[in-house]
Amino acid sequence: MSGDANTTWNGDGSTTWQGDATVSTVGRLCLYLQVAFFGGLVVVLAALVALLAVRSIRTGEFGVLALVTLLALVGGPFSLLYLLPVVSDRDARRSLSADLPQYGDLNRAAMMLAAVLGSVGILSAVYAGSWALLLAIMLVPAVTSSVAGMIDADGTLDATAGRLVVQDREVDLDAVADVRRIDLHGYAALWLSYPGPNDLDQPRLIAVPSAVADAAVAAVPDEPVEAEDRRPPVERIALVGTAAIFLGLAAVLAVVGHGTENAVALYALASMPGLFGVLVLYLAV
Repeated sequence: MSGDANTTWNGDGSTTWQGDATVSTVGRLCLYLQVAFFGGLVVVLAALVALLAVRSIRTGEFGVLALVTLLALVGGPFSLLYLLPVVSDRDARRSLSADLPQYGDLNRAAMMLAAVLGSVGILSAVYAGSWALLLAIMLVPAVTSSVAGMIDADGTLDATAGRLVVQDREVDLDAVADVRRIDLHGYAALWLSYPGPNDLDQPRLIAVPSAVADAAVAAVPDEPVEAEDRRPPVERIALVGTAAIFLGLAAVLAVVGHGTENAVALYALASMPGLFGVLVLYLAV
């Protein structure tokens, strides 16, 4: 029988569900933030085109006006060449709705407001000249897509067999040592801990419906499957040494860039070996 609109409790004791970001407050917030970012870019671009066109007419620079008109007609993914078929063709609209079904469940007035607020935020960041604020805005699509994607994932739970599958990633509940849980209005974020050394193949953070989370946590045994406490010493030394090289490179780049005009660019460059070094160090622990 069905536990809710997206969760089905089967007769064999297993549970299946279909993820839907719109049923969660956090998921809807992520979708609106995406609309704010991309819609804000469209609003800013449209406003710039309109301002350039008006300025060209007032100053008599019709060459600039012709260029703006050409770009508006065929100059990219937001031009009429790309948008007109989507607007006029019913099959194209149906295909777009099938590819982005979750956005169809959002309030259209709220989406328009989000786009306007997004454009204000983008322009404010540009006007303030804050690289940190611009970077935070640029991270919005990646962060919100990751969170919404976790909530939008389908999955299966077989509590009897100790098997949980989320987004085609399988979790052996018998091998889980501890579970930490945060409820997010209809969904629960589970942080899974395992005995033994860290392994990237083991899912750590997953999101499941709250009812499924109850059953999954209950299926975790009090005594998990035994595993080696640590990696072999030689392997740990190799990993720690590799991590030290990348973290040292990141530190050098950060020190060189400190106080210079290219500080932001060097900090961004330093973050790449820094993150890789942290990841390798995580595996060594």
